[in-house]
Amino acid sequence: MHYWVVNEYKVIIFFSSKCGSTTIYNYMKTFYKNKSKEIYKNPLILNKRDNQNDFNNYKNYIGYNLIVIGRNPYYKLVSGFLDKYVNKIYENPKNCNNFEDFVNLLTISKNVVPRNINKAHFKLQTNGKGFELFNKIKDNNNVIIIDIKDINIVSKFINLKNLDLVARKRSVKKNTEIKSDNLWELNYEDIKDRKVNYNNFYNNDLKNKVYNYYKNDFIFFKDLKYD
Repeated sequence: MHYWVVNEYKVIIFFSSKCGSTTIYNYMKTFYKNKSKEIYKNPLILNKRDNQNDFNNYKNYIGYNLIVIGRNPYYKLVSGFLDKYVNKIYENPKNCNNFEDFVNLLTISKNVVPRNINKAHFKLQTNGKGFELFNKIKDNNNVIIIDIKDINIVSKFINLKNLDLVARKRSVKKNTEIKSDNLWELNYEDIKDRKVNYNNFYNNDLKNKVYNYYKNDFIFFKDLKYD
């Protein structure tokens, strides 16, 4: 989990890869456009900088709005699989031919992403420095947990306007929808650039494996009723 501290409005936004990160980085670019050329050009530097100062001074964060953006772990996993592996952004793990193979490989070790799968996009949302900071300061602040579909709410807390400039996403032209209830067993080429129903990537066995792997996320976001 990453985070963005906006002291001007006493807001801290917590988000994860494949869970609103592109939109939040676009918000950052808009927010810092006339304040910091460095951050405007590359908002990722806010994540790469040493966060130790935030932890040393965490007691100063009192009376803040803590906005945590969540995403259904079932859907987040499918989205990451399609975006990063079916579209060949990353090299595909050996002997991995479909979503079922991918899930079986991912869930071999509980809560630990295997070395041959990209860690950033498939680790738990309830993980990392952001989640550590959240747990340190949550008791003295107002916690707001939202689903990714409501991410535009964030803009209101930091007084951002012109949402058409910050909410654009990469558009991929997709062909006809696949009419199959067993998408987990189709190979990569059969589903590449096709419209799919994320629910159809799961049978009961795969759903149980993913639930157990991301159990801490399901528990933390229980009010969003992802399970």
